[in-house]
Amino acid sequence: MRARVLVRLLVACGLAALAACRPADKAQPPAEDVAAAASPEVATPRILVANGWVTGAGQDARIRDAYGAVFNPMADARVVSVVPSVTETLFALGLGDSVVGVTTNCNYPPEAVAVEKVGDFNLNYEKIVSLAPTLVVGSRGFTDGARDILARSGIAYFGVSHASFLEIVESIHALGALLGAEAGAAEIVGDFNAAIARADARRGGRDAATVFWAQWNDPLSTIGPGNFHHGLIEYAGGVNVASDLGAPYAQFSEEEFAARDAEVVLTPGGATVDWVKTRFPASRATRTGRVYAYSSDASARPGPRVVEALDALSAILYPEAK
Repeated sequence: MRARVLVRLLVACGLAALAACRPADKAQPPAEDVAAAASPEVATPRILVANGWVTGAGQDARIRDAYGAVFNPMADARVVSVVPSVTETLFALGLGDSVVGVTTNCNYPPEAVAVEKVGDFNLNYEKIVSLAPTLVVGSRGFTDGARDILARSGIAYFGVSHASFLEIVESIHALGALLGAEAGAAEIVGDFNAAIARADARRGGRDAATVFWAQWNDPLSTIGPGNFHHGLIEYAGGVNVASDLGAPYAQFSEEEFAARDAEVVLTPGGATVDWVKTRFPASRATRTGRVYAYSSDASARPGPRVVEALDALSAILYPEAK
């Protein structure tokens, strides 16, 4: 027992030293998806097929994560999730009993609230080690520091990625293959494609609605390719007027916003709705009453509930559709 406690103390001290030496993280936009965005999204297929991260099947499967690391299937895993969307995915896959630790930000499903907490955006590595996980799951670009630290403690770390809709379903498919929940993963991927089909049917033969997604107004900022919100607009049947942004998330000039004059403006809440209407009273979206508050955990977390966000956005873009 004393030896075990000593080992844990040594691990904790080592982790603290590593954290102190690690360069300070760059400032990140507030949404999880923005921090996770890494690679630009290419032409959008209308059917999502997850086949890029898993080869083989069953116990013969080989699963690649977002960093390119290759894993074998893991039986009876003890899993710590350090990202809310991952927590939601694990429970949706029917793996809730395998989850032994989550962050304080992991508030869905309700069962996740009762799971041991391992910190918030600032992780408690000593707590993670004390839970004796066989796997920690995080998000590339969002919890990279955790990957580096946990590797030195001998704890396996699987990184998902959420820079596009395809990466969301690839991540879900990979977790299902890794943890023995292939059927659940296939069902969730099917839900995504069903939602895309509903959005296509709702749009019908109408011209695609032009959309500007104001993530913030001071300064005005928006999203571009490499951010799954860009894909959310496209799969809902819209066109992102900032598709040439050149970054997943960046500031956008008010002059250019006025010039592009999107039909629909999405905002994070009522205050930003008022700001847009007051600042741009002559804009098409203001004049036609199409400046919307569009913000929820379902739209902010790139996991299974994105399907709900897609349905909601499609209805906003094409309200006249039955």
